[in-house]
Amino acid sequence: MKILIIGNGFDKAHGLPTGYKDFIGYIEEFIGYFVDGDDYECSEGMVKLSRTMDLLGYKPEFISLIQNNAWIEYFIERQSFLGDKWIDCEEEIKVIIALFELRYKGPEDIEKINIDNWSADHFRKVFNNICMRLNAQNENEQVANKYSSIPIEEMFIHLRSFTRAFEIYCLCINQATNEYATKHNLKDAAIKQHISKQANTNTIITDANSILTTTIYDCILSFNYTRTYENMYGLDENNKQKLDSTRYCYIHGIAQSDAKEINMVLGIDDTLYGNESRSFFSYAKFKKYFQRILFKTGSEYRDWINSIEQRAPNNLFNVHDVHIIGHSIGSTDHEVLKEFFDVWCHNNKVRITVFYHDAESEIRVIENTIRMLGRDEVIQRVRGRDWTIRFANQYDKNVGIMKHHEELEHQIW
Repeated sequence: MKILIIGNGFDKAHGLPTGYKDFIGYIEEFIGYFVDGDDYECSEGMVKLSRTMDLLGYKPEFISLIQNNAWIEYFIERQSFLGDKWIDCEEEIKVIIALFELRYKGPEDIEKINIDNWSADHFRKVFNNICMRLNAQNENEQVANKYSSIPIEEMFIHLRSFTRAFEIYCLCINQATNEYATKHNLKDAAIKQHISKQANTNTIITDANSILTTTIYDCILSFNYTRTYENMYGLDENNKQKLDSTRYCYIHGIAQSDAKEINMVLGIDDTLYGNESRSFFSYAKFKKYFQRILFKTGSEYRDWINSIEQRAPNNLFNVHDVHIIGHSIGSTDHEVLKEFFDVWCHNNKVRITVFYHDAESEIRVIENTIRMLGRDEVIQRVRGRDWTIRFANQYDKNVGIMKHHEELEHQIW
């Protein structure tokens, strides 16, 4: 079995503006031009996205979602202090929720709060900032700082509005990737590659308009909300050669047109442990595990894991490759990723390759893998011929699986 696990870096490697700062930057431009009526020249990406949003009929809804949104205003204000990845956004939410949980559970003195070097004074500023944006700020600071006044429901409603706004943004990206794939016949190339796989050949179809340079995967686990892999490399659903279709699992949901059907997960990993995690649920709705249950997102990947565990590991031909690309192995997704790394305990024919795109990301994915598994296990598994974990440059001519998007004959975005 061959499994591909993709994070936001996969979209970014295709030149798509799906990063956290891309989205916040677009909102800033959008508000300035369409809401405030500022007179300035818009970027090419802003014009392209807005034209697609108009075409799809989402602009009025998008405006209503981003206006007076507490989280959007907060992130715009804080963006110079944050990184450009979604993990940075999630970590910021995580710190805020952890602080609010401490204050909500109360009898702790606010002066004792100190998480990730956040002082009590900074906590007060953040608390009052969020409350003020939710119109919950009281003129009396003592009343406003009481944990009973924390507007939990309003905070979550604003976060879901932020999520729906990004869903609309992703739908516009999906439109662009689908049009690109159709225009340059990428699905025809994927079909040819699929046929070569069925014939047990080693033929790899490379295309001047395709970034992936590897064979078709059996399963795709996506942490993204976009359909980039499916649009660019998935087989044509109407093609009769679709014999052994690739299986997809969108673990955090998928961008959908109907706002009532939104199932996108945007949250954090759990901030509570032990008995607290089983008894204190005031902020549970902000956490990914709870949202995955609430919005019934994909769990098909567990069937893939079960299938691998049940196959005989002593069969020389039963090697299973798991490729992880565009993911920092950040802590907010350890709960899911660790399940794949732990399959090795049941089947030592599982090989996991974590791809990175530059020297900085190489260090980051190694560090985060050690945080997830522990130093000793990582050292044990990366050594020798029988490695079960390796770290590789995604653009390496020998072991990489991608081309730089600048190498494409035609740019996607």
